Amino acid sequence: MLKILSEPLPTNKVDYPERLIRDLALGVFENEWSNNFPIQGIKGFGEFNLNSDLIAEGELTKYIEEVWGNQPPFEQAIDMGYFDPGRFFGDDTSYFQLTSEALSLAKKVQKAPIFISYRRRESSALALLILARMEKRRVTPYLDQHPDPEFPSKRLALGTDWEPQLKNAILASDVIILLVGPSTLAKESFIHTEVGWALNATPPKLVIPVLHNGFNRLDLASFSAHTDPRLITLIQNKQGVDITAEDPDGYNTAIEKLLTNLNIRA
Repeated sequence: MLKILSEPLPTNKVDYPERLIRDLALGVFENEWSNNFPIQGIKGFGEFNLNSDLIAEGELTKYIEEVWGNQPPFEQAIDMGYFDPGRFFGDDTSYFQLTSEALSLAKKVQKAPIFISYRRRESSALALLILARMEKRRVTPYLDQHPDPEFPSKRLALGTDWEPQLKNAILASDVIILLVGPSTLAKESFIHTEVGWALNATPPKLVIPVLHNGFNRLDLASFSAHTDPRLITLIQNKQGVDITAEDPDGYNTAIEKLLTNLNIRA
Protein backbone atom coordinates (compact mmCIF):
# COMPACT_ATOMS: atom_id res chain seq x y z
CA MET A 1 0.00 0.00 0.00
CA LEU A 2 2.94 2.34 0.53
CA LYS A 3 3.68 2.17 -3.21
CA ILE A 4 0.15 3.32 -3.95
CA LEU A 5 0.51 6.26 -1.57
CA SER A 6 3.71 7.40 -3.27
CA GLU A 7 2.59 6.82 -6.86
CA PRO A 8 1.63 10.06 -8.63
CA LEU A 9 -1.85 10.49 -10.08
CA PRO A 10 -2.32 10.12 -13.85
CA THR A 11 -1.61 13.24 -15.88
CA ASN A 12 -5.02 12.97 -17.54
CA LYS A 13 -7.94 13.44 -15.15
CA VAL A 14 -10.04 11.17 -17.38
CA ASP A 15 -8.00 8.32 -15.90
CA TYR A 16 -8.72 9.27 -12.28
CA PRO A 17 -11.76 6.99 -11.76
CA GLU A 18 -9.90 3.91 -13.00
CA ARG A 19 -6.95 4.75 -10.78
CA LEU A 20 -9.25 5.05 -7.76
CA ILE A 21 -10.93 1.73 -8.50
CA ARG A 22 -7.64 -0.02 -9.20
CA ASP A 23 -6.31 1.06 -5.80
CA LEU A 24 -9.51 0.13 -3.96
CA ALA A 25 -9.46 -3.31 -5.59
CA LEU A 26 -5.87 -3.93 -4.50
CA GLY A 27 -6.76 -2.92 -0.96
CA VAL A 28 -9.57 -5.48 -0.98
CA PHE A 29 -7.27 -8.27 -2.22
CA GLU A 30 -4.61 -7.40 0.36
CA ASN A 31 -7.16 -7.22 3.20
CA GLU A 32 -6.46 -3.56 3.86
CA TRP A 33 -10.23 -2.91 3.80
CA SER A 34 -13.44 -4.73 2.94
CA ASN A 35 -15.36 -4.54 -0.32
CA ASN A 36 -18.07 -2.47 1.30
CA PHE A 37 -17.80 1.30 0.96
CA PRO A 38 -20.28 3.70 2.65
CA ILE A 39 -20.39 6.46 0.06
CA GLN A 40 -22.25 9.65 0.86
CA GLY A 41 -23.62 12.00 -1.77
CA ILE A 42 -26.61 12.99 -3.87
CA LYS A 43 -26.33 13.45 -7.62
CA GLY A 44 -26.06 17.16 -8.42
CA PHE A 45 -25.49 18.20 -4.80
CA GLY A 46 -21.78 18.43 -4.01
CA GLU A 47 -19.00 15.85 -3.87
CA PHE A 48 -19.35 12.13 -3.20
CA ASN A 49 -17.09 10.77 -0.45
CA LEU A 50 -16.88 8.18 2.31
CA ASN A 51 -19.32 8.75 5.15
CA SER A 52 -16.91 9.44 8.01
CA ASP A 53 -19.59 8.52 10.57
CA LEU A 54 -19.72 4.97 9.22
CA ILE A 55 -16.05 4.17 8.75
CA ALA A 56 -13.23 4.15 11.28
CA GLU A 57 -9.94 5.86 10.61
CA GLY A 58 -7.46 3.45 9.09
CA GLU A 59 -5.71 2.54 5.85
CA LEU A 60 -8.73 3.47 3.69
CA THR A 61 -9.20 6.95 5.15
CA LYS A 62 -5.42 7.46 5.01
CA TYR A 63 -5.42 6.51 1.34
CA ILE A 64 -8.33 8.85 0.48
CA GLU A 65 -6.66 11.72 2.29
CA GLU A 66 -3.07 11.27 1.06
CA VAL A 67 -3.73 10.31 -2.56
CA TRP A 68 -6.90 12.27 -3.28
CA GLY A 69 -6.83 15.11 -0.76
CA ASN A 70 -10.25 13.87 0.43
CA GLN A 71 -11.71 14.52 -3.02
CA PRO A 72 -11.81 11.09 -4.68
CA PRO A 73 -13.76 10.68 -7.95
CA PHE A 74 -16.39 8.39 -6.47
CA GLU A 75 -19.26 9.92 -8.43
CA GLN A 76 -17.56 9.37 -11.79
CA ALA A 77 -16.57 5.82 -10.81
CA ILE A 78 -20.18 5.05 -9.89
CA ASP A 79 -21.39 6.51 -13.20
CA MET A 80 -18.88 4.30 -15.05
CA GLY A 81 -20.37 1.17 -13.50
CA TYR A 82 -17.48 0.16 -11.25
CA PHE A 83 -19.75 -0.20 -8.20
CA ASP A 84 -22.82 -2.25 -7.36
CA PRO A 85 -25.09 -0.32 -4.97
CA GLY A 86 -26.04 -2.06 -1.75
CA ARG A 87 -28.24 -1.12 1.17
CA PHE A 88 -29.12 2.48 1.95
CA PHE A 89 -28.25 4.28 5.16
CA GLY A 90 -30.17 7.47 5.80
CA ASP A 91 -31.06 9.85 2.99
CA ASP A 92 -27.71 10.31 1.30
CA THR A 93 -25.53 7.24 1.91
CA SER A 94 -25.35 3.82 0.24
CA TYR A 95 -23.02 0.91 0.81
CA PHE A 96 -21.32 0.14 -2.52
CA GLN A 97 -19.33 -2.91 -3.59
CA LEU A 98 -16.77 -3.14 -6.39
CA THR A 99 -17.99 -5.17 -9.36
CA SER A 100 -16.02 -8.18 -10.62
CA GLU A 101 -14.73 -6.02 -13.49
CA ALA A 102 -13.57 -3.40 -11.01
CA LEU A 103 -11.80 -6.02 -8.87
CA SER A 104 -9.92 -7.25 -11.94
CA LEU A 105 -8.19 -3.85 -12.17
CA ALA A 106 -6.05 -4.90 -9.20
CA LYS A 107 -3.84 -6.82 -11.64
CA LYS A 108 -2.60 -3.46 -12.98
CA VAL A 109 -0.95 -2.64 -9.67
CA GLN A 110 2.72 -3.36 -9.22
CA LYS A 111 3.70 -3.78 -5.57
CA ALA A 112 7.32 -2.88 -6.16
CA PRO A 113 8.62 -1.62 -9.49
CA ILE A 114 10.45 -4.55 -11.09
CA PHE A 115 12.53 -4.58 -14.26
CA ILE A 116 13.41 -7.80 -16.09
CA SER A 117 16.85 -7.52 -17.69
CA TYR A 118 17.78 -10.23 -20.18
CA ARG A 119 19.48 -10.97 -23.48
CA ARG A 120 16.83 -11.72 -26.09
CA ARG A 121 18.70 -14.46 -27.93
CA GLU A 122 19.29 -16.27 -24.64
CA SER A 123 16.45 -15.65 -22.24
CA SER A 124 13.28 -14.40 -23.98
CA ALA A 125 11.26 -17.51 -23.11
CA LEU A 126 12.24 -17.35 -19.42
CA ALA A 127 11.49 -13.61 -19.27
CA LEU A 128 7.98 -14.20 -20.62
CA LEU A 129 7.46 -17.10 -18.19
CA ILE A 130 8.43 -14.96 -15.19
CA LEU A 131 6.19 -12.17 -16.49
CA ALA A 132 3.22 -14.54 -16.76
CA ARG A 133 3.75 -15.95 -13.27
CA MET A 134 3.99 -12.46 -11.76
CA GLU A 135 0.89 -11.19 -13.54
CA LYS A 136 -1.11 -14.14 -12.19
CA ARG A 137 -0.31 -12.61 -8.80
CA ARG A 138 -1.29 -9.08 -9.87
CA VAL A 139 2.27 -7.78 -10.33
CA THR A 140 3.32 -6.29 -13.67
CA PRO A 141 7.08 -5.92 -14.15
CA TYR A 142 8.71 -3.91 -16.92
CA LEU A 143 9.65 -6.08 -19.88
CA ASP A 144 10.84 -4.41 -23.07
CA GLN A 145 8.73 -6.79 -25.20
CA HIS A 146 5.68 -6.96 -22.92
CA PRO A 147 3.05 -8.65 -25.11
CA ASP A 148 -0.06 -7.13 -23.54
CA PRO A 149 -1.23 -3.76 -25.01
CA GLU A 150 -2.94 -3.03 -21.66
CA PHE A 151 0.47 -2.08 -20.27
CA PRO A 152 2.10 0.45 -22.62
CA SER A 153 4.16 1.92 -19.78
CA LYS A 154 5.72 -1.50 -19.11
CA ARG A 155 7.36 -2.00 -22.49
CA LEU A 156 9.31 -0.12 -25.15
CA ALA A 157 7.29 2.24 -27.33
CA LEU A 158 7.71 1.58 -31.04
CA GLY A 159 9.32 4.25 -33.20
CA THR A 160 11.10 5.99 -30.33
CA ASP A 161 14.63 6.06 -28.92
CA TRP A 162 14.73 2.88 -26.88
CA GLU A 163 17.87 3.46 -24.79
CA PRO A 164 16.54 6.38 -22.68
CA GLN A 165 13.33 4.41 -22.14
CA LEU A 166 15.23 1.47 -20.69
CA LYS A 167 17.38 3.70 -18.49
CA ASN A 168 14.35 5.54 -17.13
CA ALA A 169 12.55 2.25 -16.46
CA ILE A 170 15.53 0.90 -14.53
CA LEU A 171 15.92 4.07 -12.49
CA ALA A 172 12.19 3.97 -11.67
CA SER A 173 12.45 0.37 -10.47
CA ASP A 174 13.37 -1.02 -7.06
CA VAL A 175 14.37 -4.50 -8.21
CA ILE A 176 16.23 -5.70 -11.32
CA ILE A 177 15.77 -9.37 -12.16
CA LEU A 178 18.81 -10.27 -14.28
CA LEU A 179 18.50 -13.44 -16.34
CA VAL A 180 21.94 -14.95 -16.92
CA GLY A 181 22.64 -17.67 -19.46
CA PRO A 182 25.96 -18.82 -20.97
CA SER A 183 26.22 -15.88 -23.43
CA THR A 184 24.49 -13.15 -21.38
CA LEU A 185 27.77 -11.62 -20.16
CA ALA A 186 29.41 -11.55 -23.59
CA LYS A 187 31.33 -8.33 -24.18
CA GLU A 188 28.87 -7.00 -26.78
CA SER A 189 25.80 -7.66 -24.60
CA PHE A 190 23.75 -4.58 -23.66
CA ILE A 191 23.20 -6.23 -20.28
CA HIS A 192 26.40 -4.56 -19.06
CA THR A 193 24.92 -1.12 -19.70
CA GLU A 194 21.67 -1.99 -17.91
CA VAL A 195 23.53 -3.40 -14.90
CA GLY A 196 25.68 -0.25 -14.79
CA TRP A 197 22.60 1.96 -14.63
CA ALA A 198 21.19 -0.19 -11.82
CA LEU A 199 24.31 -0.42 -9.66
CA ASN A 200 25.34 3.21 -10.16
CA ALA A 201 21.92 4.55 -9.15
CA THR A 202 21.51 6.37 -5.82
CA PRO A 203 20.83 4.22 -3.92
CA PRO A 204 21.90 1.20 -6.00
CA LYS A 205 19.09 -1.03 -7.21
CA LEU A 206 18.64 -4.55 -5.88
CA VAL A 207 19.93 -6.84 -8.64
CA ILE A 208 18.84 -10.48 -8.43
CA PRO A 209 20.65 -12.82 -10.86
CA VAL A 210 18.66 -15.79 -12.15
CA LEU A 211 21.09 -18.34 -13.61
CA HIS A 212 19.71 -20.69 -16.24
CA ASN A 213 20.39 -22.68 -19.40
CA GLY A 214 23.47 -24.31 -17.89
CA PHE A 215 25.31 -21.15 -16.86
CA ASN A 216 28.36 -22.18 -14.83
CA ARG A 217 29.93 -19.92 -12.22
CA LEU A 218 33.30 -21.42 -13.11
CA ASP A 219 33.05 -19.53 -16.43
CA LEU A 220 32.90 -16.12 -14.73
CA ALA A 221 36.64 -15.67 -15.09
CA SER A 222 36.29 -15.47 -18.88
CA PHE A 223 33.91 -12.51 -18.51
CA SER A 224 35.69 -10.65 -15.69
CA ALA A 225 37.71 -8.28 -17.92
CA HIS A 226 34.59 -6.53 -19.24
CA THR A 227 32.05 -7.20 -16.46
CA ASP A 228 31.34 -4.96 -13.46
CA PRO A 229 33.14 -6.62 -10.50
CA ARG A 230 30.07 -5.95 -8.36
CA LEU A 231 28.01 -8.18 -10.63
CA ILE A 232 30.71 -10.85 -10.61
CA THR A 233 30.56 -10.77 -6.80
CA LEU A 234 26.75 -11.05 -6.79
CA ILE A 235 26.89 -14.16 -8.95
CA GLN A 236 29.88 -15.72 -7.18
CA ASN A 237 28.27 -15.31 -3.77
CA LYS A 238 25.09 -17.03 -4.97
CA GLN A 239 22.97 -13.95 -4.20
CA GLY A 240 20.31 -15.02 -6.64
CA VAL A 241 18.35 -17.96 -7.98
CA ASP A 242 19.78 -21.00 -9.77
CA ILE A 243 17.74 -23.04 -12.24
CA THR A 244 19.68 -26.24 -11.79
CA ALA A 245 17.48 -28.57 -13.83
CA GLU A 246 16.37 -27.71 -17.37
CA ASP A 247 12.90 -29.18 -16.96
CA PRO A 248 9.46 -27.87 -15.83
CA ASP A 249 10.03 -28.78 -12.18
CA GLY A 250 13.40 -27.04 -12.13
CA TYR A 251 11.96 -23.83 -13.58
CA ASN A 252 8.89 -23.95 -11.37
CA THR A 253 10.95 -24.39 -8.20
CA ALA A 254 13.30 -21.55 -9.10
CA ILE A 255 10.57 -19.10 -10.09
CA GLU A 256 8.62 -19.90 -6.93
CA LYS A 257 11.75 -19.16 -4.88
CA LEU A 258 12.17 -15.85 -6.72
CA LEU A 259 8.56 -14.79 -6.15
CA THR A 260 8.67 -15.80 -2.49
CA ASN A 261 11.83 -13.77 -1.89
CA LEU A 262 10.13 -10.77 -3.50
CA ASN A 263 7.07 -11.33 -1.27
CA ILE A 264 4.89 -11.85 -4.34
CA ARG A 265 2.27 -14.29 -3.17
CA ALA A 266 -0.75 -15.89 -4.76
